[in-house]
Amino acid sequence: FAALYLGVAAVATRRDAERFRVLHEAMLAIGIGFVTLAVPLALGARWTSAAWALEGAGAFWVGMRQARWLPRAFGLALQAVAALLLLGSLGANVAPLPLANASFLGAMLVAGALGLLALRNRVLLKLGVRNVGRRRARSALIVVGLMLGTTIIAAALATGVVNPSSSGIGGGGFLVWWNAGRERAATIDFTGTGPASQGNFNAPPAVTRAVVLYAFRCLVGEALPLNEGCLAPLTIIIPDGSFLSPPPGSAVVAGNTEVSQAVCNALLGALDACASAQGTMNNFLFGNDTHQYYETICGGAGAGPGFDGASAVHTHMTNTRITDPEILEMRYPVRLDRFAIRRGSGGAGKHVGGDGAVRAITALEPLTVTLVASRRTVAPFGLAGGGDGMAGAQRVERADGSVQILKGTDQIELSPGDRIMIETPGGGGYGAAG
Repeated sequence: FAALYLGVAAVATRRDAERFRVLHEAMLAIGIGFVTLAVPLALGARWTSAAWALEGAGAFWVGMRQARWLPRAFGLALQAVAALLLLGSLGANVAPLPLANASFLGAMLVAGALGLLALRNRVLLKLGVRNVGRRRARSALIVVGLMLGTTIIAAALATGVVNPSSSGIGGGGFLVWWNAGRERAATIDFTGTGPASQGNFNAPPAVTRAVVLYAFRCLVGEALPLNEGCLAPLTIIIPDGSFLSPPPGSAVVAGNTEVSQAVCNALLGALDACASAQGTMNNFLFGNDTHQYYETICGGAGAGPGFDGASAVHTHMTNTRITDPEILEMRYPVRLDRFAIRRGSGGAGKHVGGDGAVRAITALEPLTVTLVASRRTVAPFGLAGGGDGMAGAQRVERADGSVQILKGTDQIELSPGDRIMIETPGGGGYGAAG
């Protein structure tokens, strides 16, 4: 629509500018209106503010030439909205060079457009143009000056005039520190992480790098291509010999499912993005000589500033769907007795953590069950005064009525009629309650 109206305006000008002046201005105004509405749908906040600032400058210029208050008012209003939109889009992650910083460039475009208006008013005041009135021009110059000062401050902030900040959080035997300063970069230092495990809770460095990439992509808020370039601004320090960089030959089967979850929760907690999620994939396996089955079980998500955690969902580096009950019971010698939300397992707080899940399965044939799960002894942490989520638990209820408590990593034999009950962890809460 914008192209149509602007095209009509251009044709009217070429045919007979004086005769079709009213038509030209009307079509031009409508076309600019459509462009103004379309810009935020196609561009981000920074470039929308820049486009609106330039449009506002053009509208104000036309109003000054025609001595009409409506275009001038519209232009100033558009400038004000552009400046506010720019300020709202600025963040602390910035580029070291202004010319490589989109926020800086956007601020300069806004400031430059306002500067054109200020210069135009100054010239009019000096020449004493009659159809503009000194009082009107002086008032407009004051408004423009205030807006120009605001955007200059915004541009200064956009170049990275912020205090460096650091925070760290330890848990599960490792420590992570991050530091983001004036440059558009961050250092993630895992120095202090515990030594490689004799078991299988070790992760190759590639897993840790993938987790770091995931966490920072979550914080960007924009779609980014998944490639090595995303890691260019990040410096990752992983000590050799730790369970995040174990010696050759170390067992790493739990690295991609359990250790990755712990690293992710520590990173997002250090960045004050959200409390810990359930922190495990609750790997559950059973089988015999005829059947083999493997699933991961959902739990609670961590709460964060402005939102509660979701209940009974997979979080972070997971990419699995659980088997439908009908398919499970039709193909395997088990009965699904219960699959429900574990009410009350999420951490308390201003924003509550998500609840975990309860899953109960009865064996119909002799089966060997294996569990590989975390957050059974250390609960998922809360953040900013929020409460911890409940730790996970599991037990076997024998057909004879006896109960056997299992560890997070365990293996047990089930006889027909025995039932295994798995209660997954809840997510941590965020902020003090009440």
